[in-house]
Amino acid sequence: MRSHPFNSFSFFIIFYALGAAHLPAAQIPTPVSPGAVEHLAAVGSVCPTFSWGAVDDARTYELVVYAVGDNGDNGDSNEPRLRHRISGSASSWTPSLDACFEPGGRYAWAVRAISAEEQGAWSEARLFQVAAGPTRQELAEALALVKRMNRYLVDGDSAASTSSRDAATPGTGPGAARINPIGVSAAATLAGAVAAIHSELSDTTGETVGVLGVSNSPDGAGILAANTDPSGADLVLDGSAQGLPDTAFTESSIQVGGTAFEIGNPTDDLMLTLDGVAIVTTTTDSDTLDELSCANGDVAKSNGLGAWICASDDGTEITPGNQLALTGTTLDVLEGTGSGLDADLLDGQEATAFAASAHPHAGEDITSGIVAEPRIDSLIARDAEIMPTVLANDGSGSTLDADLLDGQEATAFATATHPHAGEDITSGIVAEPRIDSLIARDAEIVPTVLANDGSGSTLDADLLDGQEATAFAASAHDHLNDSWSGTGTGLTVTSADATGLVGESTSTTGANYGVRGVSNSLGGAGIFAANTDATGADLVLDGSAQGLPDTALTESGIQVGGTAFEIGNPSDDLMLTLDGVAIVTTTTD
Repeated sequence: MRSHPFNSFSFFIIFYALGAAHLPAAQIPTPVSPGAVEHLAAVGSVCPTFSWGAVDDARTYELVVYAVGDNGDNGDSNEPRLRHRISGSASSWTPSLDACFEPGGRYAWAVRAISAEEQGAWSEARLFQVAAGPTRQELAEALALVKRMNRYLVDGDSAASTSSRDAATPGTGPGAARINPIGVSAAATLAGAVAAIHSELSDTTGETVGVLGVSNSPDGAGILAANTDPSGADLVLDGSAQGLPDTAFTESSIQVGGTAFEIGNPTDDLMLTLDGVAIVTTTTDSDTLDELSCANGDVAKSNGLGAWICASDDGTEITPGNQLALTGTTLDVLEGTGSGLDADLLDGQEATAFAASAHPHAGEDITSGIVAEPRIDSLIARDAEIMPTVLANDGSGSTLDADLLDGQEATAFATATHPHAGEDITSGIVAEPRIDSLIARDAEIVPTVLANDGSGSTLDADLLDGQEATAFAASAHDHLNDSWSGTGTGLTVTSADATGLVGESTSTTGANYGVRGVSNSLGGAGIFAANTDATGADLVLDGSAQGLPDTALTESGIQVGGTAFEIGNPSDDLMLTLDGVAIVTTTTD
């Protein structure tokens, strides 16, 4: 491919100017994708994913993208096309749709790590170019071609296509040596074949291609060729330009159209492998071995006159040479201790690159690492010997005079005998025996209070059971105009030998009630009256104000106290019903 005159030097100048390129302490992340260092690498997405190698202790990564001009620099602008900071735990980032790049645009990007202390240096710039999208005319032509192909598949030439495909089935006719999956004869050119997409480039100069496919996925492919017909080819190489039949590729074979098919490398020798085993090719002598076919048990041998003949393998002896051993038909190389094997190199190094197994070292040769304890002279004290030696010789009379005690000079401490004023006690707890006996002990407080509380003691507590006095009612109080709300039973009054609840309104004017009950429940009642004695009344209407006996109501009847009991409506006629049948009243003579 033609190279581009791009390099990352000019972009290094820009990234240096952005700041912190001179700081060596922070590590530099390594850009991975997209792009390359020395040339523009094509990417298929306008929103490529940027990835880089993570850096230890990085709290944040800063990524910057510049547009690339025709001369390989950043064009007329020093402003970045994109600049973004990413969390330090991430090692990749994809721009949002509103920050994507232009199709066909060329760009350079770099990344740097920012730690808690400083900003790191910018990485080397990587260059990429976004693949150019199709023009409106190209999209219109492709859409028209797809529509024509759909009409062909639905309405036209299905029988002809089937017959031509059958004619090209492997194993029949003169074309049996090749696979032709698109229904054209072996002599036909693919240019006339029916195709969903046809791409042709008339330019005869440069590295031009009809179709270019690029993938950045390790599980993908630049171009995927597939044929859903198991007898058809996945990929066909047109041989019409060379006057040869086509060559067809499937996932399991190559059907060669011509009489020769070469696999090679024009610039170097090529090694082929089959299941990891190298395939060795040799130049043969067509005058001898090409014409020689030996029976089982015979081998090709020279007759001493310049010709090869088939002869028995009997009498062939193999004598193992130096460092070789023959066991039956197996030839082994002797190696290991005592084998006498004298290699020329060890891991690519001459013997002079290594030290002898026994060799001395001067003290100054030890410049790194740790010398093992057994290699240290016994006159040098070990860690475990230091404290026992000190402890065995310290104490009174040892004359051991430490410079510090717990990191403090002697002036930081008081003498063994020294006084203290009361105000010197500013922290900690003074032990009880050191407290004057006139100060009450904990065990003395409650007995003292209990001995002096009660009526007349003038003891005025601040709280009662943790409550202020405002939390309690006075001994003389009423509940007029009080109301309660909540869930459950609002008020329960129980009396063992008298009336449970008495309600009386002394007002002689207005609609006042001794007891008023209201219910909002369809299955409830404003007032519920019940008597657990089966012979007693559930509700009694007092007749004393009228000078009449009481009227009692039970669940099964009304026991009228007087000689008359009227059911009526003072504002209108009233209709009574009995089991749904109206009760008609008449005036009798």
